[in-house]
Amino acid sequence: MDIITDIPIEQIISVNPDVIFIWGYAKFEAQDILDNSQWKNIKAVREGRVYKVPDWSTWSPRHSAVTLWMAAKTYPEYFKDIDIEKIIDTFYRKVFGISYFKVKQIEN
Repeated sequence: MDIITDIPIEQIISVNPDVIFIWGYAKFEAQDILDNSQWKNIKAVREGRVYKVPDWSTWSPRHSAVTLWMAAKTYPEYFKDIDIEKIIDTFYRKVFGISYFKVKQIEN
């Protein structure tokens, strides 16, 4: 699969990121990057730290929850004792009046 990025691969290689996030609505998955030999020398790829943001990552109040999710993926050592999905569920209940787990079930 061709991976289309807004940033040239040469620039990504030169930055050598620790973590790579893919927009939730991208037409490719994290595994596509992990399996692509062009990306093999990038630290995030070598360490398996390539994540596709959930589809619910839109520019809406849900973006706050995505930010927390991304922080937990970037710095798992600081979030190891925190139930991220439970916090997101509380947020959904307060902001939207529905359980995140119900939304997640519908979107999957």
